[in-house]
Amino acid sequence: LEAEWEAQQKRKRQRELGEWAGSEDEEEEDAYLIKDDDELPFACFLCREGFRDPVVTVCGHYFCSPCAVEHHKNDPTCAACGEKTGG
Repeated sequence: LEAEWEAQQKRKRQRELGEWAGSEDEEEEDAYLIKDDDELPFACFLCREGFRDPVVTVCGHYFCSPCAVEHHKNDPTCAACGEKTGG
């Protein structure tokens, strides 16, 4: 339980400091899944910058609208989890 709490705190610190590695591991993907209104991400999963006209997918991940549209041109799945977005 303590290790899980420490991992969660580490992810929060990384999010606050903007330290996103380029890896596509599950922990990073889970960081962009919104479970509570207080946990809105501060940056787009694709461009890693502040949101420009944010949109949310059916699976609960947030992206900039231009980033989401550009990604959807090449791949109709969510960039964070791979679930179909339905456009």
